[in-house]
Parts: sequence; C-alpha cells; structure tokens
Amino acid sequence: MRKVTKVFATAPPVLQEQRCRDLIAETLAQHGGHDFKTDIYGHKEVRDALDLIYKGKCAFCETDTSAGATMQVEHYRPKAKVTAEGKPDVSGY
Repeated sequence: MRKVTKVFATAPPVLQEQRCRDLIAETLAQHGGHDFKTDIYGHKEVRDALDLIYKGKCAFCETDTSAGATMQVEHYRPKAKVTAEGKPDVSGY
C-alpha cells in the first residue's frame, strides 16, 4: 500500500460551490438520512482530482484504472442508513 497525501485546501471547484456546502450542512443535520448526489461526488472535476491523488490507480487494490476498468468513486461511510441490532435509534456513525 502506498502513502497518499490529500491536500484539502485545493479541493476541486465543484466541491467549493455554495450548493455543495449547503448539501454538506444538510447531510450533517440529517445524521445520515440524506440522499447522495452523484452529480457532485461523480463530477469530472472530482474524478480527475482523485485520479491525480491516486496516480491513476485504484485506492483499494492499486489496479491501473487506465487498463480498462472505469474509475468509480466509493464511500468510506455507507450510503444507506445504518442501525445497530437492538438499537433502532442509531443512524450512521
């Protein structure tokens, strides 16, 4: 596994737009009950930035993304609501 340095001060412009900041605030307020916006996390600017950060390789297995498989943006946290067994009030983490 290789070390990856992410510089958040240079986020893609689409992630710095007011709409994106509003969606982040909405997401935090809803504690995981929101819908993911593929037009943001799958935006060409975001994908290009990730391609540069990970040097054209999959962040998980380091397969060369130019070898035929299209790059996909995955999530560290689950997209759907998370509940703990026996604890229905737990939503996400």
